Amino acid sequence: MTSRQYPAIGPQAVIPQSLVEDRRVGLLYTYDGKTQSISAWAREYRISRSLLKHRLQRARWPIDKALTLPVTPAALATKVSKEFKA
Repeated sequence: MTSRQYPAIGPQAVIPQSLVEDRRVGLLYTYDGKTQSISAWAREYRISRSLLKHRLQRARWPIDKALTLPVTPAALATKVSKEFKA
């Protein structure tokens, strides 16, 4: 459980992103002295969350490689073709 104090939410309330992530943060990853969720890293490095999650959890890439290697059209084409075969 968290001891964080959550604000009262009215019908027009805007919920901060950090509060939204609190409910679904699984693993945290540390890179360059900073620890964040997959979603936060994906936003910071402007890559899709699903691609980053795949690189880290399925392909077991190290965090530095997963964040810094560019997303190439060939990699995207391979991913798309695999999705259509399933």
